[in-house]
Amino acid sequence: MKQIYFKLPYLVVGLGKKFLFAAFVLLLPIFTLAQHYRSKTSGNWNNKTTWQVSANGTTWTDAATHPIHSNSSQITIRSTHTINANVNLDIDQVLVESGAKLEVSSGTTFRLKSVKAPSISLQVFGIVENSGTISNESGSVMLMDDRSELVFNQDNGVLPLAKWAATAKLTINRWPSGGLDQELGHVVSKVAPNSFTGNTTVKGN
Repeated sequence: MKQIYFKLPYLVVGLGKKFLFAAFVLLLPIFTLAQHYRSKTSGNWNNKTTWQVSANGTTWTDAATHPIHSNSSQITIRSTHTINANVNLDIDQVLVESGAKLEVSSGTTFRLKSVKAPSISLQVFGIVENSGTISNESGSVMLMDDRSELVFNQDNGVLPLAKWAATAKLTINRWPSGGLDQELGHVVSKVAPNSFTGNTTVKGN
């Protein structure tokens, strides 16, 4: 049976208690609430054994499937773990802890979904290594926090739009074809820059 996930509770009013209870019982096998996900070990994103789930953020069990936008309320990549995003994904509310690493594989798209404040689509304290495509849906928020790092390896790719702390580091191994028209943190380029049109502000040294 196909499961349908809801990220927010639905409220039904103006109905009798008996009807509500019956509807709740009937819908239990069909609807599954979005859950917290966290990495259990290093591995591929689409491998369920990489993840644990929790309904309350306290009690954790092995995941039955990998996290996506529609079945998760929070996704945490924990310190010392490296997660390889090896499939196309629509994602929001992802946290990369300090000491953790998110790898976006070549040929894959990691699309950041829109969120409502104060939620963040992707918050990075560790490292994101981008060899594929990180794309920003309208309304999405990517935050490169203090001491975080984005390693850009994508040939002719576009640098994702983010909010950069002054101490956040951008390491450029392949020159981006776009996306530099933003306020960056600390920038290290290991390739000769190509010309581009736009305004880049570097807050770090």
